[in-house]
Amino acid sequence: MPGRGTIVLDAMGCDLLTLLRRSRAASQVIVFRLDGIPAICAAPLNETCYTLASLQAVYDSPDDALVPGYVTVAQNSYYGRTAVQGGAGRHIVTIPDLPLKHLFWVAVLRCGGSEEIARYGEGAFSLPVRPDFASLPHARHHIAWCGLLGRKAMTAVALGAATGHDAGEAAIFLAACDELGLLQRKGLPAGLTLGSSADRDRMSDRAMLSGPGASSWG
Repeated sequence: MPGRGTIVLDAMGCDLLTLLRRSRAASQVIVFRLDGIPAICAAPLNETCYTLASLQAVYDSPDDALVPGYVTVAQNSYYGRTAVQGGAGRHIVTIPDLPLKHLFWVAVLRCGGSEEIARYGEGAFSLPVRPDFASLPHARHHIAWCGLLGRKAMTAVALGAATGHDAGEAAIFLAACDELGLLQRKGLPAGLTLGSSADRDRMSDRAMLSGPGASSWG
């Protein structure tokens, strides 16, 4: 049940990636559940998430389980973390904290689509530093792609073709790497690709989770 300082909003039809982006755009702490997954709190102001769930479990969830039925908006990260603790059914439990960008990595890989393909489907990219695959869920070809991108800049088309995968899937992988702040676009200074995805989200409609129409997540 939602705790003190929270309101429940309808998030029907809103997938995990859209949910996280709206939370970040509005700088709102949210608590939500996915089918079969313990509660997750995303706190965008300190770029942290709190949950007893494993990222691997989220990554392995079927598509229809990545659409939460509702989301709780908490007053702050304390109440959000408390809600996760209460949802665990235990009063004394340590709630692990994870970098929010790690949850975004999973969300982009599982829910990314036309927006990511359009943004990363053109241009050549490199990856000077590999993602931490010891803590991030991944597929085997993601490791191969990192090896290729570590040697030279490549387009999504060339990257996908090198391992027999679709260019769209490669573009989504590039977007996930950008969420981690690791992607480099050819011709731009180090650390700069198409602009921070976090900044892009915050520059979008900050009123998505506030005001009279806050319950509309469509």
